[in-house]
Amino acid sequence: MCIDEAWHQDAIRVLDDFHRLGQDGQQLPGGADRCNQTVLDQERPVLYEDKAAGVIIYDAGSGKTTGFVLGGRNDVLDTAKTLIAPLNQFEVKELKLDMEWGTDHFDFMLEGVPTFIADQEEANYLVNYHAVSDTYDKVDFPQLKKHVAEASVLAFGLANLPEKIGPRLTHDQIEQTLHETHGDDVLKAAGIWDDWVSGKRGRQK
Repeated sequence: MCIDEAWHQDAIRVLDDFHRLGQDGQQLPGGADRCNQTVLDQERPVLYEDKAAGVIIYDAGSGKTTGFVLGGRNDVLDTAKTLIAPLNQFEVKELKLDMEWGTDHFDFMLEGVPTFIADQEEANYLVNYHAVSDTYDKVDFPQLKKHVAEASVLAFGLANLPEKIGPRLTHDQIEQTLHETHGDDVLKAAGIWDDWVSGKRGRQK
């Protein structure tokens, strides 16, 4: 779910972008495809990442949400605490500064956009991951409804802030964050570090 800074004027785009990001196993554009798109402004074309106020990702089935992972963005931490305060009723309280890879937030994170990955309990996700057992009856619908409420509260909270929760980081700022959170080790282990260094992946300047 990509939060555009003008969503308070056109809330239906929340649902549109949620659909476009897609989920594992579906033939829908994911994070890498969504990055570097051009959005037509009334006056000039602008990069999507420059317009985006944040990206919200749920990617671990219908397991209970315990909080959000902020991709190393210490600068958004205090405001994020305020935005998720209404979710305490669902026991969504914890914010982590880790940098992770392996889901649709990743290329947005490497482009400097604030990301919010739902930190979820495993539930029955991994045992059914990309398996024939991954069927409709495995969905925890009461929990899924909470996910919708959580994502909606955070999305509209981000959209209604007087200014973006955080700026789009530069290449140097992203790399500094990677080093501070040991995200560089994650990229190296995943075989992605060379793509970052060469500029093939992520913000180039």
